[in-house]
Amino acid sequence: MKKVHALSLVVFVLILFILLSISFIFAVDVSIDDDAVEGDPNAPVTIIEFSDYECPFCERFYSQTLDQIRNQYIETGKVKIVFRDFPLSFHQQAQKAAEAAECAGEQGKYYEMHDKLFESGVSGGVDSFKKYAEELEMNKDDFNSCLDSGEMASEVQKDFQDGQKFGVRGTPAFFINGKMISGAQSFAIFQQAIDEELGIEEEDNEEIESIFLEDPIIGDINAEVTIIEYGDFECPFCKIFYDGAYGDIKSNYIRTGKVKLVFKHFPLSFHQNAQKAAEAAECAHSQGKFEEMYDELFKEGVNGGVDSFKNYAKEIGLNAREFEDCLDLGKTAESIKDDFENGQSEGIRGTPGFFINGKLISGAQSFAIFQQAIDEELGIEEEDDDEETVDESEKSSKGGKSGTGKVIDEPDKETVCLSCKEGEKCYPAGYRKEGKFCSVEEDRFIKQLKEASSCENSFECKSNLCVSGECVSGGLLQKIINWLKKLFT
Repeated sequence: MKKVHALSLVVFVLILFILLSISFIFAVDVSIDDDAVEGDPNAPVTIIEFSDYECPFCERFYSQTLDQIRNQYIETGKVKIVFRDFPLSFHQQAQKAAEAAECAGEQGKYYEMHDKLFESGVSGGVDSFKKYAEELEMNKDDFNSCLDSGEMASEVQKDFQDGQKFGVRGTPAFFINGKMISGAQSFAIFQQAIDEELGIEEEDNEEIESIFLEDPIIGDINAEVTIIEYGDFECPFCKIFYDGAYGDIKSNYIRTGKVKLVFKHFPLSFHQNAQKAAEAAECAHSQGKFEEMYDELFKEGVNGGVDSFKNYAKEIGLNAREFEDCLDLGKTAESIKDDFENGQSEGIRGTPGFFINGKLISGAQSFAIFQQAIDEELGIEEEDDDEETVDESEKSSKGGKSGTGKVIDEPDKETVCLSCKEGEKCYPAGYRKEGKFCSVEEDRFIKQLKEASSCENSFECKSNLCVSGECVSGGLLQKIINWLKKLFT
């Protein structure tokens, strides 16, 4: 009995340590150092940004999100923002650009140079930074002396080291009153985090997904519907999706601003070239050309290995030296590993796997399946299949498309549904709609269970969360609390 109590005590201490660690992750005491502050120094909310002037995602945040934060929060005295430097080693001009901003700060014009660097770019190097200083009417001799001497280099590196200490691994990264947001998130994400700190209740209770936008995105970052794809460039079923449904999704939803596709890597161990293909795509992503490499890898294939990936890089106009350095040194391998582990934790067991606003679709399903799921998220009612005309059916029997652009299956090809079938539609296992889910065992839709009901998987629960065989509600902390209850009662 004493051993049981002792073991329980050890477990309790361990859990307490985990909880304390979690609280540390969610709220980190990040120093603003002596860096430039924009906004009221006494504002109740502080955003600390770790950024790189040559990073395309930092520029995306600047051009798409910062002005909205400035207008709604900084200029109204609710938020102050502190910029800290995190120049990435593979960005040739990033270090000197950061120094240029610090030198401008010595003359009281930090944020003027900050804006100039993002708006006019840094590819021109030191000569262009000196030109910007003249345009901003700085003391030319003082600025040039500061920049040429490298007197701000240590200040920039101190920011970088602090960022690493606080868990920054890429740019941009933000801490809002100590709570981390990673990547060039949409304004809605920042708005939710800031309003939470200000004690403002959300108008819409709809959950905003946490998408880390250092991951590649195809489409409008502010699109209403998010598709997260876990894929493998050597997987034949991923290729089927690319050749089939993806084209229709792209033309009907992505290019019209309704959907964005976030790609996460899930290279399967038995695919010889999948890992390096994924790294190649990420190396292209670091130069702002993920979509182009994504297309090349699926269209041309990955059988040629690393040499073929380097050729693709040249064909799509990447900086060949930077790409080869990135690929040969495995600079993106860690992010691929992170994607894979995230996929496993989300229940991905094979490729392709998709989450449409958090709802799972497994496998290379037809466009019709994706269309229904997307339209449901957009609030678009399904069209009545009975309205299809005879002429359209005749067209589809020849392998064509209907006059409305909707793909109709050829009637001489039998479609086998291995999950839940309703009418002519086939739904993947785990698909949720109207409080029901597609059961893996029974191949039919079953009503989802209430909180505290016994469960075997999260699909069965209305909360979409099954912990220790019971449907629970809430986030990570609630999971731990429920687990502790079971352990000690």
